[in-house]
Amino acid sequence: MNLSKIGQFISRRRMAMGLTQAQLAERLNVTDKAVSKWERGKSLPDVTLFSRVAAELRVSVVELLSGELMNVVRSSNLDEAVDWDGKAAQATPLTLRRDDPADLLVSPYLFGCNLEHTRSCIYTGLSAQMVRNRKFAGKPTACEGCAIEWFPLGERGVFALDEPYTRHGEGYHMKRTLECNSVGIFNPYCGEAVGMGQHGITIFQGQPYLFGMVIKAQESVKFTVSLTDRTGKNVYCRATSVGGGDDWTRLEVELTPQAADPDADLRICWENAGYVCVGAVSLLPKDHFHGMRRDVVEAMKDLGIKVLRWPGGNFAGEFNWMDGLLPADMRAPFQSYLGLETQPHTMGYDFSEMNTDDFIALCREIGAEPFITINPCWNTPDENAAWVEYCNGDVSTPYGKLRAMCSFGHWVTNSVMVTWRATTLLPGTVRSHWRMAKKCWRPHPVSACAPRDPILTRNGQNFQPSRLPGFLR
Repeated sequence: MNLSKIGQFISRRRMAMGLTQAQLAERLNVTDKAVSKWERGKSLPDVTLFSRVAAELRVSVVELLSGELMNVVRSSNLDEAVDWDGKAAQATPLTLRRDDPADLLVSPYLFGCNLEHTRSCIYTGLSAQMVRNRKFAGKPTACEGCAIEWFPLGERGVFALDEPYTRHGEGYHMKRTLECNSVGIFNPYCGEAVGMGQHGITIFQGQPYLFGMVIKAQESVKFTVSLTDRTGKNVYCRATSVGGGDDWTRLEVELTPQAADPDADLRICWENAGYVCVGAVSLLPKDHFHGMRRDVVEAMKDLGIKVLRWPGGNFAGEFNWMDGLLPADMRAPFQSYLGLETQPHTMGYDFSEMNTDDFIALCREIGAEPFITINPCWNTPDENAAWVEYCNGDVSTPYGKLRAMCSFGHWVTNSVMVTWRATTLLPGTVRSHWRMAKKCWRPHPVSACAPRDPILTRNGQNFQPSRLPGFLR
């Protein structure tokens, strides 16, 4: 690891962001001398700061530790080819033999767009959610007890992570201990303000925002929610709400700032003595579309997307669709198997902001056909078959009835393509995938709802039941 190279990289990125050493230090809650040492190659940020430093510099942790930007969006080296046109003109023509009319058929589902929960596709991309780490995943900050991305308010409050409000739905089989937390705050002195806040919130003048917070308290508490500048001295808007009790309660207020600020603070505080537990926090533009940004939805509509795949490729292997049956605030974050490689801007977590209903609503809005990728790695055949039923079953089926009870119960049945990709068709893998296909396709105790023959795809070729080897049929 080259400390000098990393230091120069930090310096270049800081200046590219238009920040002084003091400003970067303030955002990271360190001294400007510490930043100076990093940039001179004398030391590295503490390991607990890696993700925060990378987020402030708009790079991944991998790029931070390598000391150079990496072109992660390029998927081929065609742009680097020399004399491509000349070589293409000399290429030998390729002729495809058509022994069977079906040989040259190409599935329309091979071409479309992929909406995957990775990097900034959802966070700061499609999602309208403005709060980072709003469900308090991960370890607490050193010496403070507050969740990462948050800072404590008040001189004598006591902070600690506590029993969570968030949880996973049925069908979640992973055992990851840092996904579900809440923040507990004890105020020993009545009349002294305590609370929590977050820097780096971009707000626009006159734009109404919807704030929500799930709390549990020993008694009724008066909460003050405000949008301020980074110092907290200039208050752009403020609202109060009263709530509490032994059960989790969701409080909501509307905030309309009177000034714009690309680096505003969200501050939540109260003066009641006693213990308050915060389970989740939300801040959305009032005009959001199912938790999604209106401008991004309109841009997707302009693209003319015909087929939209979700929840992705690799991420589909970590996604549990039944979590989406819970309210958005209650859905537990997913800790990525590849950590900061696939979720570099959200500390290695996806915060489960989008469920099946939201995805179908998006497809209907932009005029795309929904293409859902199931999770054959962690979910059982019955659990995936239940997802097929939720998407396509009528009200006589258990999950079709459940869908009809939710806000988008007016879906047309038999309208959602549910598929998966088998990239390595070894004998054992094929048998496993085909058992999954038959469970999702044929009538069984959970469902009799699949709209069409299941399809296994490998390297762009479709496999129908009649074309599979006899030992798989």
